[in-house]
Amino acid sequence: MMAVNILYASDNNFAHVLGTSLISLYENNPSCALFTYIISQGISEENLNRLNAIGDRYHKKIEVIEQPDLESIVDKKIDIQRYSLSMFSRLIADTLLPEQIEKLIYLDCDVIVNGDIRALWDINISEYTLGAVDDMRSHRYCRNLGMKQSSHYVNSGVLLINLKRYRELKWQKKMLNGIVSFNSMLEFPDNDLICKLMEDEIKLIHPKFNVFSSMYMGNYEKCMRMRRPKDYYSSDEFYEAKANPVVIHYTTCFAFAGRPWQEGCTHPEKSAFDKYYRLSPWKDIPYQFILTGANDRIRKIYTRLPDRAGAFFIWFLHSWLKPNLQYFTKKRYLKIFCSDRS
Repeated sequence: MMAVNILYASDNNFAHVLGTSLISLYENNPSCALFTYIISQGISEENLNRLNAIGDRYHKKIEVIEQPDLESIVDKKIDIQRYSLSMFSRLIADTLLPEQIEKLIYLDCDVIVNGDIRALWDINISEYTLGAVDDMRSHRYCRNLGMKQSSHYVNSGVLLINLKRYRELKWQKKMLNGIVSFNSMLEFPDNDLICKLMEDEIKLIHPKFNVFSSMYMGNYEKCMRMRRPKDYYSSDEFYEAKANPVVIHYTTCFAFAGRPWQEGCTHPEKSAFDKYYRLSPWKDIPYQFILTGANDRIRKIYTRLPDRAGAFFIWFLHSWLKPNLQYFTKKRYLKIFCSDRS
């Protein structure tokens, strides 16, 4: 049986979250031949030993690759905003991984694998470079990037990657050029680059393979009112994804306090993370405290509003105000980005 190739990337701050995700992957796929690659951006020796111990416990192969200095590669200081440079690692996976690897699944650290990962692996993307799930965003986000009306803004936290095609079409060069050209201009640097530059190379896959936090804000109708996505999945697909998620993705969300590895998190699927964290080498390390900020203030307002008023509040902030502010404050740069396909 062909091995399923899995790719993670992490810095040291998220090593415990990565380890918890690994355990969920291995617990729910005991008979699957898995080969896991981890691109490390300065993960400590202690945490690397813990990650390798997880692989040994489940008899799964793990290979750690140290991420090269991206700023040296592009010869430019990269403005990563609130993110980690590790977010760009998937864009250079074609040269970091062995040449014989022609297909892989990329997973963000903040996911729990809740089911059979081979169901994702078996999706045919021979005519595409990526398989990904629609991110449930309004058309304004696509407009800001100059994307076609028929294109979808996807969530890049779970990707099925046709690495053979990625190499053939020289996507690494295009992505590195994009990092340089639009440094500091984009709201979600890696995600925006993927959605814009590869919009014709993405196959939309079932939402059960990336059930992110916004899908838990309410029923189908409420989520559609809040986010106003275009050409979204059917209600049947939406409810099937929530009832039987293959991957649960703990993205930040106005509706919930914190994330599962933070004390006081209110995410409805927090217990799924807790279950695997208790099996991890970090189980005796207490959860972090939630840092208060704009998201926390918005959540407190949202949770005090009646249902329909709350839905309108989130729509106004996320689907109207935020993308319009981005459009008008960065219009000059986005105009350049929209015309660039190098």
